[in-house]
Amino acid sequence: MNRKAFQVLGLCLVLTGCAAGEFGPRGDAEFKKHVRVNDQTCGSAVCQVDVRVVCDTSSCVGVVDPKVLLIFSTGGPKQIQWHLKGAPGYVFADEKVDLDPAEFSCVAPGANQVLVVCKDEFRQPNSGAYEYHLKVIKRSDGSVLTIDPWIVPR
Repeated sequence: MNRKAFQVLGLCLVLTGCAAGEFGPRGDAEFKKHVRVNDQTCGSAVCQVDVRVVCDTSSCVGVVDPKVLLIFSTGGPKQIQWHLKGAPGYVFADEKVDLDPAEFSCVAPGANQVLVVCKDEFRQPNSGAYEYHLKVIKRSDGSVLTIDPWIVPR
């Protein structure tokens, strides 16, 4: 096997062996310990991310799919779109996505507050992982769900 094949095999083993959970420091080596099999790679001009509010009888949680979005930094800037789905009565907070402004250009959600958009600038490609925060608000009582996924340029 050549070196590239070993790298791919190693990444597959890392992806297979890692569990979901809170991430540590933003360093790339630390981040790679937490990458999971169901993470998504986006190489197209628009990267779609689903945000859902899932409720049971006692509480609701915000879930983002994918939890980690791997974006190819080649091929020009990408637009990242978060679409809010799931339990009715929830909207995105009326604020921009909390992402590094040196690397991402974000706008606040529109009037219906179920779509949030950012554009990657990637002035320093492959510089590490970017944790970000999305806030989802329940309109009836103002309670906030915070979701903290990741974007990784590749």
